[in-house]
Amino acid sequence: SCEGRGDPVRDVCSMADCSSSSSDEYTVSRFREFLLSITEELKKEDLKRMKFLCKNPGLFAAGKLETIEDPLDLFLSLEDAGAIGEGNLEFLVSFSTCFQASVR
Repeated sequence: SCEGRGDPVRDVCSMADCSSSSSDEYTVSRFREFLLSITEELKKEDLKRMKFLCKNPGLFAAGKLETIEDPLDLFLSLEDAGAIGEGNLEFLVSFSTCFQASVR
């Protein structure tokens, strides 16, 4: 697992270190573990904030955000949309203010 679990803000900012493996399969696995560790720390109100931040034109089809009921579904949808992925963590960093208030 990625070190630093328990502080998703620090984890988001240091994920590049976790994704530096030479094996793509291992890197993807670590990335998914990382996303799962974040979802375990989030509360329902965090998901609302995150969904609000995702209301960028063109990111999701109309009505898609309304069907998302948990953070893991949101992360999977963001990955499908190309907004996040291994080595593409800028969008997750933008969520750090959502995480920060609820985990401290």
